[in-house]
Amino acid sequence: MGEVRTEQKFNRTFETVVAYDDFAQKVHFSSDLICKVELGGRYMLAYATARGVQEPQLPPIYGKPQAGPVTEGAHAISRKYAIVI
Repeated sequence: MGEVRTEQKFNRTFETVVAYDDFAQKVHFSSDLICKVELGGRYMLAYATARGVQEPQLPPIYGKPQAGPVTEGAHAISRKYAIVI
């Protein structure tokens, strides 16, 4: 529902991601239309869909190719450097 209202407001297509835990994002978005919010312990990211962008492969994390879920140790490192607003 929020995605549809956002698309109508800005007259563009949007992508949305929702989660129960905070997350990092690497996205290609259009213009300056990106927003991540935390409401009641839930997180939502919305961004304008980029057109004509293709990434050949994901970059390695800590020198290792990304082939599956991030380990708890790597996740703890990202929490250390996170900024809570």
